[in-house]
Amino acid sequence: MKAIRIHEYGGPEYLRFEDCPIPTPAAGQVLVKVEACGVNPVDAWFRSGHLKAHFARPLPFIPGWEVAGTIVETGVGVTRLTVGERVFGMLNFAADGAYAEYVVTDASRLSPIPSNMTSVDAAALPIAGLTGVQLVETVLDCRPGDRILIAGALGAVGRAAVHAAQLRGARVIAGVRKNRLAEARQLGADDYLAIDDPDAVAQLAGAIQSIVDTVGPAALAPLYGTVAPGGKIVTVVPLPTAPADPDRLAIERHSVKPDPDRLAKLAEDVVGGKFALPDINVLALSDAENAHSLMAKGGLRRKFVLTDC
Repeated sequence: MKAIRIHEYGGPEYLRFEDCPIPTPAAGQVLVKVEACGVNPVDAWFRSGHLKAHFARPLPFIPGWEVAGTIVETGVGVTRLTVGERVFGMLNFAADGAYAEYVVTDASRLSPIPSNMTSVDAAALPIAGLTGVQLVETVLDCRPGDRILIAGALGAVGRAAVHAAQLRGARVIAGVRKNRLAEARQLGADDYLAIDDPDAVAQLAGAIQSIVDTVGPAALAPLYGTVAPGGKIVTVVPLPTAPADPDRLAIERHSVKPDPDRLAKLAEDVVGGKFALPDINVLALSDAENAHSLMAKGGLRRKFVLTDC
């Protein structure tokens, strides 16, 4: 099969498009013919070696841990899913990913794709969608009436966090850069904040209970003052080197976990028009290097998906 493999750590140019064997599913696993795979910042972190201390993996390996495709073979003991079924989900970071024509994964990680959802949309959802949902529902345990600022609300993770917070009945403030305020109004939040406008930020001093951060330390630091004493910041990016006063403000980083049942509900919200995915740029599997380069140049406003697998 054709696949993108990493033989040594480095930049996007270290992504090799080459032939490798089709994997065989073990007990409890399925073999999926990949139709689309999502591209995420975590893929670049693996490619660069940033995560090698946490995931010691032999080289070469196949990146890409969001998949959508069709089951073509099942291992012993698989009963929940069947050959021919369209599925999607988040793969195991410790195993080979979906930048390939085929991938094996535990059947327990996958959900059926709704009949009226494309493989491209399905592949764009698992990691970013579950990350945003888990930040709100699991880490914050958001409650009705909570005032929550979503920093980076127009990104894939931010959109999912806004949606999850709205479902919980929170008062959601969508935080974006000033030049994207008009675009952010499509999210239907309760209010909007230009996070790069010091005067606007100052007006919210002590008025926020929690921040969901998807933008990183440089943009996050000026927002500390918006959080009331005893509040919390949850983030998906590296923690700031000088964290806020722990007696006044808690900061926690979250790593996404697979949850096929919650993912299935999120997909139903997409096809039902209740949750909008970000703009998706579709590239061929062989063009993975370009996808990584574009993502590194600030492409997080868009979602990249690889097809022609």
